[in-house]
Amino acid sequence: MDHYMKFGNENIHLAAILVSLGIIIILVCIIAKVMQQSLNKDLSTEIKNQINKNKRRQERVKLPRSDPSDDTNSLTSKTSKTKKPVDAVDVAWKKVHGDVFRPPMFPNILSCVVGAGF
Repeated sequence: MDHYMKFGNENIHLAAILVSLGIIIILVCIIAKVMQQSLNKDLSTEIKNQINKNKRRQERVKLPRSDPSDDTNSLTSKTSKTKKPVDAVDVAWKKVHGDVFRPPMFPNILSCVVGAGF
């Protein structure tokens, strides 16, 4: 019992603490990099959307007003709208969102397996 009470070798404890701190720092850096890339992509798409919105507003202001009697121009301009491309991320999420929130078929077995650590 006295063997476990001796604290003679503090270098091993210090080394273990330093290794743990190193691992924590590496993991924090990895998480920060992933979040930075994700936020950078999200912010760039938001900025592009904002720029496009401002361009459309400016184009609307610059467009000459058509006469109310000239309805043919307004009909052709309405039908000539093109669909904007859909983001692949939005499509992928819409495909799996039903599976994410679906309850499991056998919740009791799932809870036993997760609780046992398999």
